[in-house]
Amino acid sequence: MTTYDPGCLRQVLNNLVGNAIKFSGPETTIALEAKKKGDSLEAAVRDQGPGIPEGEAGRLFDLFAMGENPASRGVRGHGLGLAICKKIVEAHGGAIGVESEAGRVSRFYFTNPLPGAGDAGEGE
Repeated sequence: MTTYDPGCLRQVLNNLVGNAIKFSGPETTIALEAKKKGDSLEAAVRDQGPGIPEGEAGRLFDLFAMGENPASRGVRGHGLGLAICKKIVEAHGGAIGVESEAGRVSRFYFTNPLPGAGDAGEGE
């Protein structure tokens, strides 16, 4: 069984919201979503930033990866936030990803098993 740490998952959500704020312009909307999917919870942050070019999305979760979208030039970062988020989510048995296209909205999401999901019969 994976240990469930709500503080760590809050850190993931805070990072995704922080990135949405950092990469979206003034007067844009940032939306938070949460829904139950089977035995998991999916949380997502949707922004109106510059979007992510095709082929770049997969590497955003690598250590020290920085986006190369010209619209986000000048935005400071170290390329650690999303990599740390990925480690946290995967340590909780979940997955993280992004849906986006250049010049349009981005949706960063993560899923995690709900506490107690799949525990039936353990320890017997």
